[in-house]
Amino acid sequence: MKSRSKWIIWFAGLLAVAMLAAACGGAKTPDTGTETRSGNLSEEVTTDEVVTQRLDKNGYLMDDLPEKANLNRDIAIYTWQDQKAWEWYDDEANAPTQLVDKVLFARQANIEERFNVKLVRDYASGAWDARNDFIKALANHVLYNDHAYDLVGQYTPAAGVGTMQGLYQDLMRVDNLDFGKPWWPSKLLDSGRVGEKLYFASGDITPTLIRNVHCMFVNTDLYAQYNLADKVNGRSIFDVVRDYDWTLETMKKLALDQVDPSLGMYGLGVGGASTYDAFLYGAGFTMVKNNDNNIPTASEDLTKQSLINWFEAVQDLATGGHSDVQNGLSSSPNNIFKNKKMLFLVSAVSDSQPFAQNGVQFSVLPMPMYDDSQDAYYTCASLWVTLYSIPRDASNAAESGMILEALGSEGYRTMSDEIYYNLFQIRYNSSAEKDSADMFDLVSDSVVFDIVRPFSDKLAMFAVFRGGVTVSDASWTSIYDAQSKTWKENLTSLFATIG
Repeated sequence: MKSRSKWIIWFAGLLAVAMLAAACGGAKTPDTGTETRSGNLSEEVTTDEVVTQRLDKNGYLMDDLPEKANLNRDIAIYTWQDQKAWEWYDDEANAPTQLVDKVLFARQANIEERFNVKLVRDYASGAWDARNDFIKALANHVLYNDHAYDLVGQYTPAAGVGTMQGLYQDLMRVDNLDFGKPWWPSKLLDSGRVGEKLYFASGDITPTLIRNVHCMFVNTDLYAQYNLADKVNGRSIFDVVRDYDWTLETMKKLALDQVDPSLGMYGLGVGGASTYDAFLYGAGFTMVKNNDNNIPTASEDLTKQSLINWFEAVQDLATGGHSDVQNGLSSSPNNIFKNKKMLFLVSAVSDSQPFAQNGVQFSVLPMPMYDDSQDAYYTCASLWVTLYSIPRDASNAAESGMILEALGSEGYRTMSDEIYYNLFQIRYNSSAEKDSADMFDLVSDSVVFDIVRPFSDKLAMFAVFRGGVTVSDASWTSIYDAQSKTWKENLTSLFATIG
């Protein structure tokens, strides 16, 4: 896991330095007085890694790009204006005053100064209804090879449209990109590639991923008030998660039949129909996987009895008539949680902002696992995430890669923590600071990038799980039988087009 918990990385780094000192006959290492955050040190520490990694002035891991470079040019970025407020700060005449604007401005200014560039944005509408026009305008440049843009930032399904039209470069072959760094989600390469190629990426490069990751919330005051620890052998909810006992059955044990709905209390809420996607991915299922030959194929998960069982279990939460479950075809579950009358809620990380502002004592949690044999926690993000690509006709792909890597690196070091911990108050919303930080680490590194989501125009299978579990008489078997042939044909066609 690519941990953000600075106390873990500081301890791991300290241990590695001590080992190195012992190996060198007890030589002392100067005390820098800073804690360090450096990716995977919490898992795997080697003396070489500690010695060679560069840290910034705040002790955060730096990228491997030059400390300074004189590109001396504009970097043209074509991007969708629908998420402008969460991507860029454009008011050059006035200093930013809001937190998000401040961190966006700092990221831009640092990169422009470091590489002697000007980040120039060209905005266009690009959400669902405008995605095809957004890509059409881009194609008019790329297909004429006029080198108009160096980077493209786009709505998730627009990235699939552009890829199918052959507009993007394979990021795996672009210099200066290091997808092993912690500003890129660790599951990006496993779940975001089409075959062996990667045409779009997200991560700390954009606050839209920060905002839109699906997770669970727990009201920690209510957890204590209802003595829920007694139901899990005296454990806190944080220890339940750390023990990898946070399964759907455990969640149901803690959430259902604990409160009195007649008093306006609820055990569980689900923030909206699309939020049920997070249950599918949370159980470790995906719609598409690369086979042994790295060809995208319909996942074997789709025919497993375990998926049928999971579908029925989640369907029961949605349609089973539980009086203490508020199902979300509206915003009411979020309002109930905000008003301190709900134990658990499934929603997006960004929803923590109104919770914190209303004084709710809460923590994020990962999505519950299928069972305790699952190897890790998983989740997904909503489609309102910006995916970045490099146009096929970019004038200098290596420089585009350099700026893309720098945007991720700067986001990781100067932007993400500010937004997560200060705006959304993920870490500091309760006295359990370390516990909440641990939970956020699990959530932030659990995102998977199933390609059915960006390729939703071609692979319309992405919404069938959510569409089914919210209908009481639907069955996974009937859904699969009706659509599997089309899914497989579309996958074959997709790979033939872009593979």
